Order: sequence, then structure tokens, then C-alpha cells
Amino acid sequence: MKGTGATLTVVGGILLVVGIATLVNATSNSYTNSYGSTQTSTSGNAAAGAVAYLLGLGGLGAGIPLWIVGAHQQRKYSKRLEGFTLRFNVTPQGRGITLARRF
Repeated sequence: MKGTGATLTVVGGILLVVGIATLVNATSNSYTNSYGSTQTSTSGNAAAGAVAYLLGLGGLGAGIPLWIVGAHQQRKYSKRLEGFTLRFNVTPQGRGITLARRF
């Protein structure tokens, strides 16, 4: 969860910045031609910018909580494993093998 959250956060942040830059650079000009009709010309791709922006927001919105929860669970399970030991004991004369687990 921690790794997935970090990846989503980074990719979402990049997409957010790219989407904002694309939206800012997209222009739309309207003018009236000699016949009286309105013409519109556009430069840039505002639709791609909007998609990148929305995907970036989604990536950040999902990635940050995943990253936080994954880091919390990693710490919790690391503490549990610190005191965990597993031993195989062989009795003298080879009469038995025991498995001991300690927390």
C-alpha cells in the first residue's frame, strides 16, 4: 500500500502540473469575419489538459491516503516482528524435534 500510494501521489502530482500548464496555454479567439459571422480559432488542447488535471487530482486523492495508511501498517507490523522468534529444538539423543515460537 505504501509503494502504490507513493507512486500514485507522484504520478498524480505530475499529471496535475501538466494539466494546469496545458489548460493555461490553450487559447480560444473569436472574431467576426467580413460576412458578419463569428469564427472561433483555438490553439492548444484544452480537453487533454482537463483530462490530465482530473487524473492528477484523482491520483493525489487516492495516493496520499494509501501512502499514509501503508506507512502506518508497516510500522505496526515491524514492531510485531521485532519480538517474534522461531526456533527448532532437537532433544539430546535425537528423540524429538520441537518447534518453539515466541512473541
